[in-house]
Parts: sequence; structure tokens; C-alpha cells
Amino acid sequence: MIGESEFFREKSRDEVMAWLKFKYEKGFRYVVRDEENANHSDAWLVIFSMKPKKYMDDGCWGYREKDFNDIESMPAEIIKNTDIPEISWNNKSATDIEKLLAKWGKADDGTR
Repeated sequence: MIGESEFFREKSRDEVMAWLKFKYEKGFRYVVRDEENANHSDAWLVIFSMKPKKYMDDGCWGYREKDFNDIESMPAEIIKNTDIPEISWNNKSATDIEKLLAKWGKADDGTR
């Protein structure tokens, strides 16, 4: 269990990618960024085990109602980060964690 100050500390790209890899192994498959607003919620990434829907009226991402009782739908988790621009509220769909990790792995090897 992490302390409150660690939870609110902004994580680097490398820290987030390591966390995403760990969470992918636990069953999470998609990552999104919260909508930018006055309280800077755009600093938060949210992960889901099933593909989430973007609710424009509410300014948030979430599971579809039909997925609420699905055995694969785990509670969403969040991490604070602002230096991964490819994950944006403006994206039309959630980012696939597996593809992001594969892309990051190539970039990390210098083969991008």
C-alpha cells in the first residue's frame, strides 16, 4: 500500500510504463486520460480491464452499463502523469496498453 503523498506525486513516463506493464499482467487492457478542467484532472491516467466508453456529456470515461456485471470488468485505477501526450482526452477511443507498451519498448531500444 502506498502513502497518500506517493499517490499524489506525479509519475514519470518510465514509472508509468512500468506500472502499466504490471497492471497489464493483472488484466488491465486500456488507458485513457481524464478531461482537462479547472482542477487539473488532466494529470490523471485511468486504466480499465475492458474497453471503456467516452461519456462526452459527463466529461469522463467509464464502463458501458452492459459491462458492469461482467466478470472481466475490474474497478478502474488511476495514476498521476502529464508527460505522455499520446494518451489524450481528445483521443476518440481508449489506448490499448499492449500496443502502447510495444511501441514504448521499440522507442526504448532506439529502434523507433
